[in-house]
Amino acid sequence: MRTIRCALAYGSNSEGRCEWDGRLLPPRRRRWCAIDCQRAYATNHYWSAARARAVLLADGRCDICGDDEDLQVHHVVPVAPIGGYGVGCAHHQENLQVLCPTHHVAEHAVLRAHPGDVIQPRLVA
Repeated sequence: MRTIRCALAYGSNSEGRCEWDGRLLPPRRRRWCAIDCQRAYATNHYWSAARARAVLLADGRCDICGDDEDLQVHHVVPVAPIGGYGVGCAHHQENLQVLCPTHHVAEHAVLRAHPGDVIQPRLVA
C-alpha cells in the first residue's frame, strides 16, 4: 500500500482506514471515507485546488492591502524551482498567502535579500 507522508493526513491505507482522517473505510472505498476527505487532501496538495481554496479563504483580496485585482498565490516557504508545483505538501493552506502583484514582487525581493540589503518597495502608480 502507498503511504502519504503528510503531517495533516493519517497515512497508510493498509489498515482499511481513510488516508486523510484515519476513520475506517466504508465498503468498496480505497483511500477516502468521504468526499470531504478527498477534497481536504486535494486543497492541501494539488496546486490548482490549493490555489483556488486560498483565494476563496482570503475572500478574493490581497492579504496585505485588500486589493482584489490580479491576485496571485504565494508560497511562504518557497517551492523547489524544478517540479515545485507538482503534488505535495508545499501547497498546504498555511503555507499559502494571497497577494496582489505588487506585494508578491515585494515578498520575493525579501526572499532574495541578503543581510544588510536595503529593500526599496516599488509602488505601482
